[in-house]
Amino acid sequence: MNDLPMVMPPPAPLEMPTQRFDGPPPPHNAPEPREGINLSPDDILTRRLLLVLLTGLLATAASASVKEALLSDGFSLLDGLLLLLFFPLFAWISFGFVTAAIGFILLISRAHPGITPAPRGSAPPTARTAVLVPVHNEDVDAVFDRIARMATMIDRAGAAGQFAFFVLSDSGEAAEVEERLAPRLRVPLYYRRRTENVGRKPGNVAEWIRNHGGGYDFMLMLDADSLMGGDTIVGMAQIMEQRPSIALLQTVPMIIGATTLFQRWMQFASRFYGPISTAGLVWWSGSESTFWGHNALIRIRAFAESCGLPDLPGRPPFGGTIMSHDMVEAALLRRRGWRLHMLMVEDSFEEFPPTLIDQAVRDRRWAQGNTQHLKLLGSSGFHWISRLQLFIGALAYLMSPAWLILIATSIAQSLSDDAATVHAVTSARVLAVTLVLLFGP
Repeated sequence: MNDLPMVMPPPAPLEMPTQRFDGPPPPHNAPEPREGINLSPDDILTRRLLLVLLTGLLATAASASVKEALLSDGFSLLDGLLLLLFFPLFAWISFGFVTAAIGFILLISRAHPGITPAPRGSAPPTARTAVLVPVHNEDVDAVFDRIARMATMIDRAGAAGQFAFFVLSDSGEAAEVEERLAPRLRVPLYYRRRTENVGRKPGNVAEWIRNHGGGYDFMLMLDADSLMGGDTIVGMAQIMEQRPSIALLQTVPMIIGATTLFQRWMQFASRFYGPISTAGLVWWSGSESTFWGHNALIRIRAFAESCGLPDLPGRPPFGGTIMSHDMVEAALLRRRGWRLHMLMVEDSFEEFPPTLIDQAVRDRRWAQGNTQHLKLLGSSGFHWISRLQLFIGALAYLMSPAWLILIATSIAQSLSDDAATVHAVTSARVLAVTLVLLFGP
């Protein structure tokens, strides 16, 4: 590495107004798809209805079996509470199973569920893309190593002149000296450290957009531990350039760099059954996909016009800065008519927390952010799929205490019940189906 002061390019301001979640929704400003390019499958509504129907059938069948056993000796308050909890919880695991089963059928039959990546070797894009790497007291050598590898691959793809990397630091002042040590690259590399970390990561990105976003067409949003292949990065820019109604292309990163047992376990899981769940998700998401905050290409002007985030009213944990900003930004983009798609590629990667404790710390932040989304379900102009995605994100954390309540209720109900034999048979049957749904993928 060489001591190279990375001066930011000349300012290219771009307005990014703060959005409202109430009042009349803003007008659609996304262009219509070009003739001959269908961005949303004609049968997308049928797909979603099929998903809901299969999920509902599984949950209803299991609930009916439990209800029949409970009614064998009368119906108590505990029985009612048990059924009230059972249906949504069973529907939750059924939804995941059906999504994965559909994905498995698609992959085993070699049917691609969504937009395919641009072919390698095609003409590089003419649009300019900024690769944003927000950092906050990271392992600097590892971050720059990944940047150098991506820059080299972009250069090999013949598109070095259309890309530029930006390291956007929210680190402390002591980290700046080390962060300014940069490798020599064929792709321009710039560095900026904020002195006030307003708005966390979305505030960091918003500041860059307001100061420099006007100089670029797209931005590739990465995390400090992200790594993507050069052909995929260039290919995504080609797709975005050819399809002006798309505002976001989200890839599904696989886990790499595992060293601890916990990381290796999660890396194995993501490799083993991640693709079938992803294929199912792509199949029913269509052009209303979501955003996971990194490893995604975004149309800058669409993002600037749509995604200026306000603080939520009230105090934390439900008020204040929007923690899980990415899914909200996806909903705001779709609100203005932009298309959002998920791409299945093989060279999009991220790392994973090394221990269960580290994962729990990150999960606590996500739990707070996803629970905040409950306040946004009634936002004006949101697409119904966006509301569903926000609700599913919140349910991912609300279901755990619900399972605990269900278990406690089941224990209390069994201790006060005389029809133990009937219930034992039913419980074994339901448990077997539950295990199939959980481990079937």
